[in-house]
Amino acid sequence: MITIVTVYKSNNYGSFLQAKALGDILQQYDEVQYLDFGQRNFFGLRTVYYFWKNMPRGLSLGKFVFTFISFFYNFLFWKKLKSISIKKFHQTNQNIIVVGSDEIWNVSRRNCSNPYFWAFNLLGRKISYAPSINNAQLEHFQKIPTTEYLNDFEAISVRDLHSKNVLSHFTNKNISIVMDPTMLFGIDYYKRMAKYTPPSFKYIALYVYPGANDNYRIIIQKFAREKNLKLVSVGTYLPWCDININPAVSSIPFLYYLDADYVFSNTFHGTAFAINFETEFFAFCNSEKINCLLKTFGLENRNIMNIKYDELQNKSKEKINYEKVKAIKESLRENSIKFIKDSVIK
Repeated sequence: MITIVTVYKSNNYGSFLQAKALGDILQQYDEVQYLDFGQRNFFGLRTVYYFWKNMPRGLSLGKFVFTFISFFYNFLFWKKLKSISIKKFHQTNQNIIVVGSDEIWNVSRRNCSNPYFWAFNLLGRKISYAPSINNAQLEHFQKIPTTEYLNDFEAISVRDLHSKNVLSHFTNKNISIVMDPTMLFGIDYYKRMAKYTPPSFKYIALYVYPGANDNYRIIIQKFAREKNLKLVSVGTYLPWCDININPAVSSIPFLYYLDADYVFSNTFHGTAFAINFETEFFAFCNSEKINCLLKTFGLENRNIMNIKYDELQNKSKEKINYEKVKAIKESLRENSIKFIKDSVIK
C-alpha cells in the first residue's frame, strides 16, 4: 500500500489535481490512499461563513454563490479519492509513505507546519515527491527538527532549485529536482477527466487568485480591449471579467486554456498548466516557486511582474518556442518518472 501525505481537502484546483495525478502515477506500483489527518475537516465552512458575514459590507451575491459552488464541487472531487484516517493508519502495517507535492514544506506558512507533512511518527518507507518550500528561507527551518525529518527519508525530491538549496543545509542525502505531478500527464489525461466545450468567441483565460492589485487588472483589461478579446476567469470569481467559470461548468477549469489566445495567472499551477498545455501566457507573481518554474523552461521573460503596458504589448508579439519547451518537459518528465520507479520499487 502507498499512502500519500499532501494538502488534503483543499479548496484549490491545483492542490487537488496534483494529489490526483500523483496517485494516478503511483497506482501502477501498488494500491494508493491519501492520509486524512484532520487538517481540513471543516472543508472551508469557515470561509463560506466569512463570505456570508461580509456580504452586507459589499460582498456580491454572485461571488458568494460562486464560492459556495466551488467548495461543494471540490468536496465531491476529494471524496472520490480513497482516504485513511490517521487513527486507522496507525493500526495497519503500511509499506510506503509518499510525501508531496505542493507547498507542504513551506514552514513560513502556519497551515503548512504540521509534522505529518514530514511523515513524522508515521511508520513505513518514506519518500518525498516534489514538495516545495516556496519563499521560506533558511532561518524558518531553525525552529523545527528538519535534519531529523529529512534523514528519515529513503529518497528525497523537491519541485524547485530554491527548495533544494535550502534543504541541502540539513541533510547529506541527495535531493533530486522533479516535475510537479500535474505535468507528468499531457492534455489527453485531463480531457478524459472532465467535460469541456470550447467557447464560440475569442478570449483571454485568467487563473488569478482574488486580490491581484488594480495595476494588473487595468493592464489586462486594456490588453483585452485592444485585441478584442473577452476575459474568462477560470476557477476563481473576478467581477471585472466577462465570464466566470465555476466547477459546475468544468471540473478542470484549466481546460479553458486550450482555446485561449492568452493566459494570465499569478499562481504556480495556473502557470504550470499554461506551460503543459503549450499556451501563450504571462505570469505575474514574485514567488520562488513560479520563478524557478519559469527558469526551468527558459521562460523567465514571461514574468510580467512590475512591467508597464507598453512592455506587455511588446512581449505579446514574442511567441513562445514550445518546441524547445517540449524537449525540456519530456526530459524532466522521464527523469521524474524514473525517480518514482527507482524509489518505490526496492
